[in-house]
Amino acid sequence: MQLCRQILAAPLLHLEQLGSARLHATLTDDLPTITNTVFIIPLLFVNASLVIGCMIYLGILSWVGVLIVLAFMILGIATYQIPIIKVEKIFQASREHADRLEEHFRALTLGAKELKIHNERRP
Repeated sequence: MQLCRQILAAPLLHLEQLGSARLHATLTDDLPTITNTVFIIPLLFVNASLVIGCMIYLGILSWVGVLIVLAFMILGIATYQIPIIKVEKIFQASREHADRLEEHFRALTLGAKELKIHNERRP
């Protein structure tokens, strides 16, 4: 509901620049993703506290062990993030294609009557 209120409160020029297809795709595709994230946040806090607790315990036992684990963690995060950054560009292009497809579907459903009347405009 808050997202709908924000869309209604946005300036008309901005909404026209985004296009109805992008707004529809945001409401139908992005909204479930955001709501699913709410369920992941508690797991993130539990797992982060577990890792921090283990690192503190390991630090009590061996500082060298903590440094080795931290080095591997940094290496793992870096090797994970590099492909993610590249994939985000691909997802952005995919999103733009999905927006155009949604726009074509919307034009088809809204213009079906005109297409049936005018055979020469039909693809």
